[in-house]
Amino acid sequence: MKTTLINCAVKTSKEYDGARVPQGCLYLLSAARNAGFNIEFRDYQLEKLEDPLDTSFFLRFIEDDADVLAISCMSNLLPLVVNTTKIFKERYTDKTIVLGGIGPSGVAERLIAEFPHIDVIARGEGERTFPELLRALEGKKSLESVEGLLLSKEKGVFHITQPRKRIKNLNNLPLPGYDLVDMKSYETVGIQTARGCPFPCNFCDVSAYWGHDTTYRSLDLVIKELELIEKQYGFKKVTILDDTFTLNKGRVFDFCKAYRDRGLTIQWSAYCRVDLLSDEMIEIFEKSGCYRIFLGVESGSNNVLRKISKPIDINRLIQVVKKACNKFIVRINLIWGFPFESMEDLKESVFLLFYLKEFNCDVSMALLSPLPLSRLYNEKKYRLIFREELQSSVVSSRFYLPHGNELVNGKPDILVDLIRKHPDIFPGFYVFEDKLFAQKLEYLNSLGLEIEKLTRQ
Repeated sequence: MKTTLINCAVKTSKEYDGARVPQGCLYLLSAARNAGFNIEFRDYQLEKLEDPLDTSFFLRFIEDDADVLAISCMSNLLPLVVNTTKIFKERYTDKTIVLGGIGPSGVAERLIAEFPHIDVIARGEGERTFPELLRALEGKKSLESVEGLLLSKEKGVFHITQPRKRIKNLNNLPLPGYDLVDMKSYETVGIQTARGCPFPCNFCDVSAYWGHDTTYRSLDLVIKELELIEKQYGFKKVTILDDTFTLNKGRVFDFCKAYRDRGLTIQWSAYCRVDLLSDEMIEIFEKSGCYRIFLGVESGSNNVLRKISKPIDINRLIQVVKKACNKFIVRINLIWGFPFESMEDLKESVFLLFYLKEFNCDVSMALLSPLPLSRLYNEKKYRLIFREELQSSVVSSRFYLPHGNELVNGKPDILVDLIRKHPDIFPGFYVFEDKLFAQKLEYLNSLGLEIEKLTRQ
């Protein structure tokens, strides 16, 4: 049985750091190899295409003689994957199509019920599920016995196997299969020291995806992997992909000490929370190779922050940012378009945006994306609107098209139609119903903020 694993990702043009090593797929490849499987791997982001959303391009990319086609994707490219695999299945009815990643996982039941050409959806961590699934497809065990799957029967009918439990000890996982790809093809690389987030932010799906729990790798393994990335593969910078790197203060300090003790020079960036970032931590970061941090501030309004269950102190934020900006690059993300956001709330966010820019912060403001695993989505999912005035900018930004606001030669129209027909499967392309939306957009435009930048996720 031949299996091909596809990483469906495309390059961005704005603030583009280059093609990133697909670490999630490399974990799968490594786990499959340890189980005795030889998997072919293809990475769509490495293709040089004028229009990566052209279904014919992606169809040619995935076509081969493999018996099993496994595709990993995020929500932003799920419409392309669904549309293309439907055509693929019509041509090759004997092929098995497997989808995984947070994109399919977040809408798994609705997705497999509506699109039965998808044979299997794998949810959650795949390092154990993937090899077991391959054994089952070889006929060595039943598919129903593999945990963490949804199995298509016919349209509207599917079977859900027992849920896959979280991997509690990440030290049991093999290193990502860096040796299984051409690392010279990638400009950026990431590393995981932990998985999960315990915080209850109601607009976010990360905590729900990971089961509201955080698991860790030993710092010794993390440092060894950093040494491999720096010394064997020659990377000068790495992104720590943990959802909240600063979650455990003692562990963060231990990491920084180990980094210095081992004489590493590779620079790193990390995702942090303002309320977990102390002055002492900022000083230690500077001495331990940190060159950039990302802060999800979300809003400049205490009212909005309270309603999204993210009680950040704005005054403390300003103090932290002032200090951090003198040490390394600080990227801050704000969000607009909350359904309960007033005009005054929005103005407070805009004020904060311009105020933080005075400290040379890299501050962006994005339109809220309804995420299917978030509490906010499940409370407001019947109030989704596909706004005509934002059609091309929302679609292009969430597909990360490199062509600005215009739909490329009209080609994504078929994907737009697909999105329109299935708001419950592609909610990230919608906005929450908001009677102030047009007024908010007009206000933001009056300040010279470009629509495309306001909608980019």
